[in-house]
Amino acid sequence: MCAVKDDFTLIRDKLLEADALVIGGPNYFDTLNVLTQTFFERCYQFRHQEGKALWGKLAVAVGVGGIRGSAPADQIEKMCMVNLIETVAKIQGQGTASCYTCGYGETCQVGIPAFLNGSCVKFTEDIIPRVEKQSDLMASAVAAGKLLGERLNEGHDRAKVATAVQQEIMKRYAETV
Repeated sequence: MCAVKDDFTLIRDKLLEADALVIGGPNYFDTLNVLTQTFFERCYQFRHQEGKALWGKLAVAVGVGGIRGSAPADQIEKMCMVNLIETVAKIQGQGTASCYTCGYGETCQVGIPAFLNGSCVKFTEDIIPRVEKQSDLMASAVAAGKLLGERLNEGHDRAKVATAVQQEIMKRYAETV
């Protein structure tokens, strides 16, 4: 158990008991936000004395951004991998950026609405990207959930999953050297 006493202790046992994880984060400045990154950094405690506590678990990575969600989804997948957690699916979507509610979005020249629709855009319901209105994105979330359920119901072997993820890490590192 980690010596740091913070809010993470509230979810620590639930994380260990979970058969699988669904981890999501928003795209801030084309990367994963600091709160989700901090979550993963707090998981480092499991690599210490408990070693295999998370190894071989399955996960779904979810990234959402005002323009795209690939950057946080990719980073979540990478953080899962270094914890020997297999990402069985990634969901990457466009969501409603805070620019649409900050009060300056219609006149801001550097916000996402200006990038997507030109300067001085008037917000209407049809131009505000909402994940729930994107049927393909919702379908990919359902498919990810089904795949995760199937893998869990197959009685996956956590040791085999961890070994396969570790081999993939080594393969990727070998390609960069």
